[in-house]
Amino acid sequence: MKTTTYDEWLVAVREDLALLPTLDLGRRMGVNKVMEPSSSDLHRVPVPLWDMYRAFDGLSLPDVYNGYFIDSAARVVSAAERGMPIKVVGVSELSIHVFGSDGGDGLFALGLADSAVYYLPSWGGYHDGVFVEDELTRVRRVADSVQGFLWRLQGEIRAFVQGDVGHVCMNDWEEHLDWQLAQAATVAPGQPS
Repeated sequence: MKTTTYDEWLVAVREDLALLPTLDLGRRMGVNKVMEPSSSDLHRVPVPLWDMYRAFDGLSLPDVYNGYFIDSAARVVSAAERGMPIKVVGVSELSIHVFGSDGGDGLFALGLADSAVYYLPSWGGYHDGVFVEDELTRVRRVADSVQGFLWRLQGEIRAFVQGDVGHVCMNDWEEHLDWQLAQAATVAPGQPS
Protein backbone atom coordinates (compact mmCIF):
# COMPACT_ATOMS: atom_id res chain seq x y z
CA MET A 1 0.00 0.00 0.00
CA LYS A 2 1.35 3.40 -1.02
CA THR A 3 1.94 5.92 1.78
CA THR A 4 0.30 9.30 1.20
CA THR A 5 1.33 12.69 2.49
CA TYR A 6 -1.62 12.48 4.89
CA ASP A 7 -0.34 9.14 6.20
CA GLU A 8 3.09 10.70 6.75
CA TRP A 9 1.45 13.64 8.50
CA LEU A 10 -0.51 11.30 10.78
CA VAL A 11 2.64 9.43 11.76
CA ALA A 12 4.47 12.69 12.57
CA VAL A 13 1.53 14.08 14.59
CA ARG A 14 1.01 10.88 16.53
CA GLU A 15 4.73 10.77 17.40
CA ASP A 16 4.53 14.35 18.69
CA LEU A 17 1.28 13.75 20.58
CA ALA A 18 2.87 10.75 22.30
CA LEU A 19 5.24 13.26 23.98
CA LEU A 20 2.44 15.42 25.39
CA PRO A 21 1.87 13.30 28.54
CA THR A 22 5.54 13.81 29.46
CA LEU A 23 5.03 17.59 29.76
CA ASP A 24 4.19 19.29 33.01
CA LEU A 25 1.59 21.92 32.13
CA GLY A 26 0.82 22.65 35.76
CA ARG A 27 -2.72 21.44 35.25
CA ARG A 28 -4.61 18.36 34.21
CA MET A 29 -4.33 17.70 30.50
CA GLY A 30 -7.37 17.35 28.24
CA VAL A 31 -7.84 14.72 25.55
CA ASN A 32 -5.51 15.45 22.63
CA LYS A 33 -6.16 13.16 19.70
CA VAL A 34 -6.74 12.64 16.03
CA MET A 35 -10.11 11.01 15.30
CA GLU A 36 -10.37 7.88 13.16
CA PRO A 37 -11.75 8.41 9.63
CA SER A 38 -15.46 8.06 8.93
CA SER A 39 -16.81 7.95 5.39
CA SER A 40 -20.39 8.93 6.22
CA ASP A 41 -20.11 12.64 5.31
CA LEU A 42 -16.91 12.59 3.27
CA HIS A 43 -18.43 13.56 -0.07
CA ARG A 44 -20.54 16.34 1.44
CA VAL A 45 -17.52 18.46 2.48
CA PRO A 46 -15.75 20.74 -0.05
CA VAL A 47 -13.60 18.69 -2.46
CA PRO A 48 -10.22 20.12 -1.26
CA LEU A 49 -10.99 18.59 2.17
CA TRP A 50 -11.77 15.07 0.87
CA ASP A 51 -8.25 13.62 1.22
CA MET A 52 -7.91 15.00 4.74
CA TYR A 53 -11.20 13.42 5.82
CA ARG A 54 -10.23 10.14 4.17
CA ALA A 55 -7.21 10.08 6.52
CA PHE A 56 -8.92 11.26 9.74
CA ASP A 57 -12.22 12.73 10.91
CA GLY A 58 -11.07 15.77 12.85
CA LEU A 59 -8.76 16.40 15.75
CA SER A 60 -8.84 17.90 19.20
CA LEU A 61 -5.71 19.51 20.64
CA PRO A 62 -6.89 21.53 23.65
CA ASP A 63 -3.43 21.55 25.25
CA VAL A 64 -1.27 22.62 22.30
CA TYR A 65 -0.74 26.35 22.85
CA ASN A 66 -4.24 27.81 23.18
CA GLY A 67 -5.83 24.84 21.40
CA TYR A 68 -6.40 23.64 17.85
CA PHE A 69 -9.46 21.83 16.57
CA ILE A 70 -10.40 20.40 13.19
CA ASP A 71 -14.10 19.62 13.00
CA SER A 72 -15.50 16.24 12.03
CA ALA A 73 -16.80 15.98 8.46
CA ALA A 74 -20.38 15.97 9.81
CA ARG A 75 -19.72 19.24 11.66
CA VAL A 76 -18.10 20.79 8.57
CA VAL A 77 -21.17 19.91 6.52
CA SER A 78 -23.39 21.74 9.03
CA ALA A 79 -21.12 24.80 9.43
CA ALA A 80 -23.43 27.27 7.67
CA GLU A 81 -26.48 25.89 9.47
CA ARG A 82 -24.68 26.49 12.77
CA GLY A 83 -24.11 30.14 11.85
CA MET A 84 -20.47 29.92 10.79
CA PRO A 85 -19.40 32.50 8.21
CA ILE A 86 -19.56 31.52 4.55
CA LYS A 87 -17.92 34.65 3.18
CA VAL A 88 -15.55 37.44 4.10
CA VAL A 89 -16.33 41.03 3.08
CA GLY A 90 -14.41 44.24 3.56
CA VAL A 91 -10.72 44.41 2.75
CA SER A 92 -10.93 40.95 1.15
CA GLU A 93 -13.82 39.31 -0.65
CA LEU A 94 -13.73 35.56 -0.09
CA SER A 95 -16.16 32.66 -0.19
CA ILE A 96 -15.12 30.30 2.59
CA HIS A 97 -16.05 27.10 4.39
CA VAL A 98 -15.10 26.87 8.08
CA PHE A 99 -13.54 23.55 9.12
CA GLY A 100 -11.72 24.27 12.37
CA SER A 101 -10.93 26.64 15.20
CA ASP A 102 -8.47 27.51 17.90
CA GLY A 103 -9.06 27.69 21.63
CA GLY A 104 -9.57 31.44 21.49
CA ASP A 105 -12.56 31.27 19.09
CA GLY A 106 -10.54 32.07 15.97
CA LEU A 107 -11.63 30.08 12.91
CA PHE A 108 -9.82 28.17 10.18
CA ALA A 109 -11.56 28.25 6.81
CA LEU A 110 -11.00 26.89 3.33
CA GLY A 111 -11.00 29.50 0.58
CA LEU A 112 -13.45 28.10 -1.97
CA ALA A 113 -11.89 29.92 -4.93
CA ASP A 114 -8.23 29.14 -4.23
CA SER A 115 -8.24 26.17 -1.77
CA ALA A 116 -5.96 28.11 0.58
CA VAL A 117 -6.53 28.05 4.34
CA TYR A 118 -7.39 31.28 6.11
CA TYR A 119 -7.43 32.28 9.77
CA LEU A 120 -10.35 34.45 10.89
CA PRO A 121 -9.33 36.09 14.18
CA SER A 122 -11.63 35.94 17.16
CA TRP A 123 -11.73 39.72 17.55
CA GLY A 124 -13.54 39.96 14.22
CA GLY A 125 -17.26 39.74 14.03
CA TYR A 126 -19.59 37.71 11.88
CA HIS A 127 -23.32 37.79 11.48
CA ASP A 128 -25.69 36.11 9.03
CA GLY A 129 -22.81 34.12 7.56
CA VAL A 130 -20.60 37.14 6.85
CA PHE A 131 -17.23 37.84 8.49
CA VAL A 132 -16.56 41.57 8.29
CA GLU A 133 -12.92 42.44 7.71
CA ASP A 134 -11.33 45.86 8.15
CA GLU A 135 -7.80 47.24 8.47
CA LEU A 136 -7.49 46.08 12.09
CA THR A 137 -9.33 42.79 11.74
CA ARG A 138 -7.58 41.06 8.87
CA VAL A 139 -8.22 37.56 7.68
CA ARG A 140 -4.85 35.86 7.20
CA ARG A 141 -3.84 33.26 4.67
CA VAL A 142 -1.98 30.71 6.80
CA ALA A 143 -1.34 28.09 4.10
CA ASP A 144 -1.67 27.72 0.35
CA SER A 145 -3.42 24.34 0.68
CA VAL A 146 -5.00 21.98 3.17
CA GLN A 147 -1.81 19.87 3.16
CA GLY A 148 0.26 22.98 3.80
CA PHE A 149 -2.01 23.89 6.71
CA LEU A 150 -1.70 20.42 8.22
CA TRP A 151 2.10 20.45 7.99
CA ARG A 152 2.13 23.91 9.57
CA LEU A 153 -0.10 22.58 12.35
CA GLN A 154 2.28 19.67 12.84
CA GLY A 155 5.07 22.23 13.22
CA GLU A 156 3.02 23.95 15.92
CA ILE A 157 2.59 20.65 17.77
CA ARG A 158 6.28 19.85 17.48
CA ALA A 159 7.33 23.30 18.70
CA PHE A 160 5.00 22.94 21.68
CA VAL A 161 6.21 19.50 22.77
CA GLN A 162 9.84 20.56 22.30
CA GLY A 163 9.33 23.68 24.40
CA ASP A 164 10.31 26.09 21.61
CA VAL A 165 9.71 29.39 23.41
CA GLY A 166 10.59 31.41 20.30
CA HIS A 167 7.93 29.81 18.14
CA VAL A 168 5.28 32.18 16.77
CA CYS A 169 1.97 30.41 16.26
CA MET A 170 -0.02 30.80 13.05
CA ASN A 171 -2.85 32.39 15.03
CA ASP A 172 -0.61 34.70 17.06
CA TRP A 173 -1.33 38.42 17.17
CA GLU A 174 2.41 39.13 16.85
CA GLU A 175 2.44 37.42 13.46
CA HIS A 176 -0.46 39.66 12.44
CA LEU A 177 1.47 42.76 13.57
CA ASP A 178 4.55 41.58 11.65
CA TRP A 179 2.39 41.18 8.55
CA GLN A 180 0.90 44.67 8.98
CA LEU A 181 4.36 46.19 9.41
CA ALA A 182 5.62 44.41 6.28
CA GLN A 183 2.61 45.67 4.32
CA ALA A 184 3.11 49.23 5.59
CA ALA A 185 6.80 49.11 4.57
CA THR A 186 5.80 48.38 0.93
CA VAL A 187 3.65 51.53 0.65
CA ALA A 188 5.47 54.57 -0.70
CA PRO A 189 5.35 57.70 1.47
CA GLY A 190 2.30 59.83 0.67
CA GLN A 191 0.46 56.92 -0.97
CA PRO A 192 -2.71 55.39 0.50
CA SER A 193 -2.09 52.12 2.32
